[in-house]
Amino acid sequence: MAEETAPAAADSKEAKKKGGKKKLVIIVVVLALGGGAYATLGMKKKPVPKTGDPMAAPATAKSLAQIAKLEDITLNLSDGHFLKLGLALQLAPKAPVADYTTGGAASKALDLAINVFGSSSYSQLVKATQREQAKDQLAKAVVKAYNGQVEGLYITDFVMQ
Repeated sequence: MAEETAPAAADSKEAKKKGGKKKLVIIVVVLALGGGAYATLGMKKKPVPKTGDPMAAPATAKSLAQIAKLEDITLNLSDGHFLKLGLALQLAPKAPVADYTTGGAASKALDLAINVFGSSSYSQLVKATQREQAKDQLAKAVVKAYNGQVEGLYITDFVMQ
């Protein structure tokens, strides 16, 4: 009887090895198919934004090099609350970044931000739609004020109290 159990034990070990190899092959095939599907779906082109929209500047390496980060400001909202606001300007390709990070060129955008956001209340800006409307209004005013040297606007900091 001991002789019969030894071959049965050897057969079960070989069956486990074969089953493990099968599982490994199945896992590799599933991962390969999943990776291929992800690569195919992830490589689809994204729609190009409209060129006239100041909020839809394309994010290319060239355009990202033309961003002027302004100093954060703290301003009073219309109802007595405070807003800490950080802005960055998307500059035209030939506009020198240094001109907009120091000196008076940045003052136009900050003044416009104080006018637009300062006329809003905390309860208005808590709502995402109102905040987006104020941002759009500011972006259009900034693009107009800089006569084509600024193409868009980013809000980099937004803290209300």
